[in-house]
Amino acid sequence: PAPRTVRFTMWGGLDEALGVRVQPNAPSSTPPTRDEAATASGTQPAPKRAPFSLFDFFGGLDAALGVSVNPKQPSPSAGAAAQVLHVTPAPTQTLRSVFQPGRTVDNTEPPLVVLVHGLESHSGTWDALMSRFAASKEPSPSFLAVDLRGHGLTPVGEELDFGPATLARDVMACVTAHNASAEKFILVGHSMGARVATRLVADFPNKVSHLVIEDMDARQFDGTKYFGEQWRVNGFDYVKARGFCQSGESIHEVASALVGAAGPGTFQKDRVDGY
Repeated sequence: PAPRTVRFTMWGGLDEALGVRVQPNAPSSTPPTRDEAATASGTQPAPKRAPFSLFDFFGGLDAALGVSVNPKQPSPSAGAAAQVLHVTPAPTQTLRSVFQPGRTVDNTEPPLVVLVHGLESHSGTWDALMSRFAASKEPSPSFLAVDLRGHGLTPVGEELDFGPATLARDVMACVTAHNASAEKFILVGHSMGARVATRLVADFPNKVSHLVIEDMDARQFDGTKYFGEQWRVNGFDYVKARGFCQSGESIHEVASALVGAAGPGTFQKDRVDGY
């Protein structure tokens, strides 16, 4: 029998949704398609179902990560001017970071592991992990733990620049300064840091060898989970939050000022005590 042409239709058009085309090598002779056969026999071809959208399936995962993934668009027709959108990226912020060199048995350059913390955290969240490797006599990768903008000892920078793409570029600039070998690095992100890490991989796909995502969701932010039911009434008072003073006579004074620093029901006492 003549060889059949097999297309990857298991996902109902996933290849088109992702803007790629995946199909096996074409056989030497191609039999008529089902629609062509139906037309030849005088019957109506079966209706085609709508293509499956992976990103609709996940409920807007691309928007949650701050990235945009669209199908390939047709080339502009002859004589039509292609529209090119020029975007000026925000300047990168120098990140406070902690670098721990690794070691190998043959004195070659050890792999680099970049650690990105989550919301309400800083580079110190990785201290226990890095100390464990430092105390061991076994070969170890190098570690680079960063303080993202507005976390730890890194200034928040321009408020309007604060977003996934800018945070990812900050991390990439910090990595470049420490990664003398320019080899691909291993990227680990926790919670919000995992979203930043995912965006970095999307924007710099040739820089990362492995991506580790730890405890990240991809849902619309629900303030009541963090700030209680009062969030539904007052929300987050950004004007009041900007006036919060991060210094005081004691840590207890600062902690007391932080409770409700962005309005009632935002930074609750039990949560602040956990800091």
